[in-house]
Amino acid sequence: MFFRSLNRIFVPREMLCIMKKYLFLVFLMLSSIGLKAQDKMVLTSGKTVNIRVVEVSGSDLRFRLYDNIQGPILSEKLANIYYVLYENGGMQIFNGRPPRTNNYIPYYSPKQYAKPYDERQLPPSGLTTQIDLYVQDAWGAGFMLRKEMGEYFGLNIVGGSYMSGWNEVKSPKHYGIINARLGGIRAYLPIVDNFKAYADLAPGYTHIYAYDNHHNFFGLDFSAGLQIHKNVALGYNLTFVVNGSGHITYHWGRISFLF
Repeated sequence: MFFRSLNRIFVPREMLCIMKKYLFLVFLMLSSIGLKAQDKMVLTSGKTVNIRVVEVSGSDLRFRLYDNIQGPILSEKLANIYYVLYENGGMQIFNGRPPRTNNYIPYYSPKQYAKPYDERQLPPSGLTTQIDLYVQDAWGAGFMLRKEMGEYFGLNIVGGSYMSGWNEVKSPKHYGIINARLGGIRAYLPIVDNFKAYADLAPGYTHIYAYDNHHNFFGLDFSAGLQIHKNVALGYNLTFVVNGSGHITYHWGRISFLF
């Protein structure tokens, strides 16, 4: 109707042809922009979904399907998502390194994309509760509450542990080590193939009892190991205790469960 109206007011036919061509080009450009203005969600199953992200809320990603942009808001658990590739080229990674694809990213570098939230290491609050099991020729259990300050650094807030039995003395009634830890630091190395190395120091108080003898010490735990899963880490723990009468060191293997 628009071009017929122009024809009625004596616009030359050649001009009408030129206007049609330019309007068609503009339409193609706008269409291509609209097609690109979408986010891509890649699931751990390998499925890719074109979406428009609404928000990351708690443990869920809320979004609308791109082919139904006015439709209902849907959600997907972050645990089921590898990463989201945004329309501006940015990426948000939720479960370790993404699969290698020619369509999106030919390689992955931990420094290339910001990871504002990595379920593998940090809950949304930035607090990590760590439950420890110690193994040697004795057994032990402990915990640590930690404030994660970023991808490579954390502050230990408070923790404690109990080791029972030692060498020939197997009964908790006869021998035990009680540790209380306050403060300390924890450092991480970058993720490599879904593994992340760590080391930490935690100072505090240690009480050792052996039958009727009780001794109090300044205690220091040094730990190092490898986080092999978002909820599991394997490591080595050295406990060093000292007072006016001397010092003692204890060596433990440690399995940690992170929440």
